[in-house]
Amino acid sequence: MTGAPTLVQPKPRKCVLFDVDGTLLDALDNQRRVWATWAGRYGLDAAEVYRVALRTRPVETFT
Repeated sequence: MTGAPTLVQPKPRKCVLFDVDGTLLDALDNQRRVWATWAGRYGLDAAEVYRVALRTRPVETFT
């Protein structure tokens, strides 16, 4: 066969990629902003909330 190559369109995918250790994306600023927003909503000190969140395993913050 000669002529222009046929382009194959990939099928749409539904995927979620979790990067919980910051290997792919450094999200510290986002984490700080989210914890500050949460602390403000509940009238808590944002710096203290973030300090505790940093030393707590993620699974412990969700329970």
